Amino acid sequence: MAQMPEESRKFTIVDSYWRAIMMESIKDTNCLVVTDQPNMLNRLVEANNLLEEIQHGLNAYLEMKRLYFPRSVAAINLTDQYNMINQLVSVMDMDHNYGR
Repeated sequence: MAQMPEESRKFTIVDSYWRAIMMESIKDTNCLVVTDQPNMLNRLVEANNLLEEIQHGLNAYLEMKRLYFPRSVAAINLTDQYNMINQLVSVMDMDHNYGR
């Protein structure tokens, strides 16, 4: 994303971690095998930290836009947007899990 290059770079890292973990999980769906992946915990912790940084950057970006365009952006409630993003991620996860 051209307007938020740092957040885009961080999200690419998070996405690559998630895809790698999921690809290994598909190979063997046994919980004990899946959770025994090398560096899985470290990757998930780092991904979570990066997602928090991305969320902070997104909030700052939207706040800046709100200052420049108060009428059009003022209607955006960050909590609602955060919930929509979480719902989208959940739907994407379900689609991926069911092979869609």
